Amino acid sequence: MQFADFMKEPYGFVFCYVENLIMSTAHIKNDLHRMIVETDDPDLLVQIRAIFASLLDDKDWWDTLSEEEKRKIEQGQLDLEKGHVAPYEAIKVKVKNRL
Repeated sequence: MQFADFMKEPYGFVFCYVENLIMSTAHIKNDLHRMIVETDDPDLLVQIRAIFASLLDDKDWWDTLSEEEKRKIEQGQLDLEKGHVAPYEAIKVKVKNRL
């Protein structure tokens, strides 16, 4: 098979797609690397590391939460079920008035 034949549909499309995907991945990696190198915020770096670890690990995200975080989520679910909620717009007004 000649290269020109390879570049015809459907092979050419797949080749171009893979080439763009690889370039996009390299670009994303470079951007991430740049952002990480440029930040001096240790809290942000810890959060980024935790996100990567959770995404690369096969564990369920729930298992990575602290007991306090789990308790707060469960309390929020109970509040929601009981109808103890407030519209977003009302909360925005309350916060704005306090500031």
